[in-house]
Amino acid sequence: MTSSAGSTNLSMCYKPQAVLPFLQAALTRRVDLALMSDSNTVKDTLGGHNAGMRNAFAARFGMYSTGLLGTGGISEGQGSGSSGSYLWPSPAVLGTATGIAAIDAYMANDGVSEAAFFGQCYQFLPAGGAITGQQTNIICANTLQGCQLPLAAGNITNNGKIIHACPMDLTQELSWEWTQGIFTGGGYWNPTAYQTAAQNTQYATTKVSSNGAAYGMQDGNLIIPAAARNSNGAYGTITCSPCNFAGGNTLAYGVKGPVLLSYQRVQAPGVLTGIAYTTNLYQGGQDARNAALAWQNTTATAKTEFLRQLVRLQNGAAPMVCFQIIHGGNDFNDTTNSVGPIPQPSNTPAGFADNLTAIIFAVQEAWAAAGYSLSNLFFIIGPYHPALSRLSDNLIWEGQSYQQLVAYELAAMSLADSFSNLAVIRGSQATPGGFESSAMLLQSKGYYDYQSDAHLIRQGYDYWGYRTVDALISEAFGGGSTGSSTGVFSTSGTTALSTGTFATG
Repeated sequence: MTSSAGSTNLSMCYKPQAVLPFLQAALTRRVDLALMSDSNTVKDTLGGHNAGMRNAFAARFGMYSTGLLGTGGISEGQGSGSSGSYLWPSPAVLGTATGIAAIDAYMANDGVSEAAFFGQCYQFLPAGGAITGQQTNIICANTLQGCQLPLAAGNITNNGKIIHACPMDLTQELSWEWTQGIFTGGGYWNPTAYQTAAQNTQYATTKVSSNGAAYGMQDGNLIIPAAARNSNGAYGTITCSPCNFAGGNTLAYGVKGPVLLSYQRVQAPGVLTGIAYTTNLYQGGQDARNAALAWQNTTATAKTEFLRQLVRLQNGAAPMVCFQIIHGGNDFNDTTNSVGPIPQPSNTPAGFADNLTAIIFAVQEAWAAAGYSLSNLFFIIGPYHPALSRLSDNLIWEGQSYQQLVAYELAAMSLADSFSNLAVIRGSQATPGGFESSAMLLQSKGYYDYQSDAHLIRQGYDYWGYRTVDALISEAFGGGSTGSSTGVFSTSGTTALSTGTFATG
């Protein structure tokens, strides 16, 4: 196959074999994916591509851990913060680390564009600060909360919206992983896992000191033993909190500053293979140029730490990550020059490809600087879904024609010819009739968001995710819609949304 503008590629994937080593590895070891996209990443915390793509990859390969989550409670619009769809902290932010030189530098809170990427993904309780053990459920400036994992969809709501259940089996042994600051003259906190709305039902608790001989950062964890969990109603959530609610409303069971918490996640230690899916950039209304700028303008320290966090639970295997970049919906409105090696207006196919190049170059540079092998770094471009708007008006979508999205896909395909680790998944090829038939199909199933068909509802993102992942597996391995002929990919326990094709009947 060629990727020239005049060619026709009838498959959904272009060069899927470029990421075959990553897919093969997911069957035998732990690997991580990281997403960069626009407002479709997390739709009103209901779950966008970060849920749909994750659910599909998890259904086919298994899931060993949640994605990375910052403790700062800042939405992913400001960086790798709240995942929104099944794992999130409270929205409280407890001051800043300003004035603590060593920690300030480490967290890259130095005013160099970190506010839009990594710098707001932490919480800090300064020296003299105190949170008692039973303040953890108060969402205000006095709280310092960890994360929550719903056991079943509908147990947790945000502004009345149903939140995704965590795809992992939460009855197995779990481990709440975190990274904290160490201070001379540090304080302490009481990481505790309990059942939400029944705080006296504790699964695990311990007391952790933040005191040390010198400033620095330290990884830690709390093992949550395997147990039956009540998945009914308000009781169906595991909360990981910095306070021991059941211990009593005293400082001894709370948090005494200084305490700094940065990245966190929850893993299943007994799951040795499969994926974790992290949101790297959720930039609503933004395009590939903004994603490239975020990587270019972030300090080396912050990028190295983010990559370290991505791979640190891969059980000592050579670090391996695949970045999925889903852009194209906002690029048509950006006439600013691209920021790659050959600047062009960002709304042109050449500019779109140049911005993708800038992203790839920046990630590769940071990956190599961290000491990781470039042979274990992969990229997937797409697929962007069609909107239905003005379908009868010359196929114009908010000023952008479907043909322009196709032109972006062809530009990405040409770019893939220059990279051995880059695959392209084409939204235009999800159905035989192209974007037009896909849009009408999504409409017929009720998968568009009622406020704007630039977005989907939760089931729509699931549908698009399964279509994407099953096409990638089928074309990379050369087997059927659910993978190779050896039957290594599981389709059990999935719903009708997980069919490998868009049925038009």
